[in-house]
Amino acid sequence: MYLIIDNGNSFLKASVYDQLGNEIAFYEIKNDAISLSFFQEIFNHHKITKCYIGSVAPNLMNNVINLIKAISDCQIIIIKAKDFCDELDLSKFDLNELGVDILAYSLFLKKTYTKAIGICFGTALFAIGVSNSVLHGAIILPQIESGLKQLEQNTELIKIDWKEMNNKHSYLDFGYNTPTALISGINHAYNGIIMSICNYFYQTLKLNTLCITGGNSGKLLFDQNNVKQTKVYWVKNAVIKGYAFLIFNK
Repeated sequence: MYLIIDNGNSFLKASVYDQLGNEIAFYEIKNDAISLSFFQEIFNHHKITKCYIGSVAPNLMNNVINLIKAISDCQIIIIKAKDFCDELDLSKFDLNELGVDILAYSLFLKKTYTKAIGICFGTALFAIGVSNSVLHGAIILPQIESGLKQLEQNTELIKIDWKEMNNKHSYLDFGYNTPTALISGINHAYNGIIMSICNYFYQTLKLNTLCITGGNSGKLLFDQNNVKQTKVYWVKNAVIKGYAFLIFNK
């Protein structure tokens, strides 16, 4: 069995694949909760012979490697940007500045749709455009929610009930209290961002397929009628699936 790890900024996601490239199990944990017991559960249930790690957080990756080595002698392979050069045209990029998560998502888009826009809602939001093997570039911005704490600190009348905020996601109407007003603002902002990205890629490259992924995508309320020229797909764990395409050469 192969273990493929997507070590992000906020979450670690891990999928177990058989040697034919079929996903058979999935695990997820917050980075601040990563422990030996998490990996023990995986290795106790599956006979892992190889572990592939793609990471945008090198310091966290070292901890993950040490935890795996403490319980297993499986081969550990670090996925690097250069590993994607046979699959993607990266000639205009500095490989030292390319996150492997962006490249894995790009490969997933290429293999699944051939030509597509990809938007990933993780700790940061990034959008990419892919045509065949060409990665046209990336658009990166911080999550809008990251500014809420500063807003709360600097605005006397806004005191945020974070528990209530986390329970309200699908809301576009006028707010009737602080949480609903803020959630409405966040959702309208993301709707505007997605519409702008889709319209730009459609007008410049005629890309009319959009794939949305990422750990925070479940919080997103998006009206697909706003981009009628674009087919929209929601895919869980597309980054890991991209790593799998690379590893199994599918």
